[in-house]
Amino acid sequence: ARAVAGQGCRHQDHHLDRAVGSIRATVTAWIDQSPPQLAAVIHLVVPAYRIQMEMQAAIQEIRGLLASQGVKPCGPWFTHHFRTPTDTFDFEVCFPVTQPIVASGRVQNSELAEAKVARTEYRGDYSGLGAAWGQFMTWIAEQGLQTRDDLWEVYLQEGPEPVTQLNRPLL
Repeated sequence: ARAVAGQGCRHQDHHLDRAVGSIRATVTAWIDQSPPQLAAVIHLVVPAYRIQMEMQAAIQEIRGLLASQGVKPCGPWFTHHFRTPTDTFDFEVCFPVTQPIVASGRVQNSELAEAKVARTEYRGDYSGLGAAWGQFMTWIAEQGLQTRDDLWEVYLQEGPEPVTQLNRPLL
């Protein structure tokens, strides 16, 4: 089972649509329980304009370390942001594992804590993630929910039709 991407009970469904350029993004939001997840991670604090380059380097570094130790991720990779991004991002690039790795260099062990979360699956181009987060946060506010400072994105499907799970832990 993919702990960070579990389906759980859908207590509330709410469909959100937004046209993002030539891409139509659809978001469905619900409340779920997210179990703890051990992960091999690299922590980054980077300016927004360097996010893609730094994240790609971290992904390759973690994949290389996991391969050298014969460890296969137990689910899709994800990013855990310690606060809502501004002009800088403070986050971990994470690959879920079932047991601790032998930490080396920038790659360390970390655990995403168990949490009750507001969750959605955004289907659309990565350039629309900001708009999807905006819609999702509006939905959260409309439900009267209070959130923690952190958030995470699980990259369920990459390629021409990406699916990204957005998670916002609740207080």
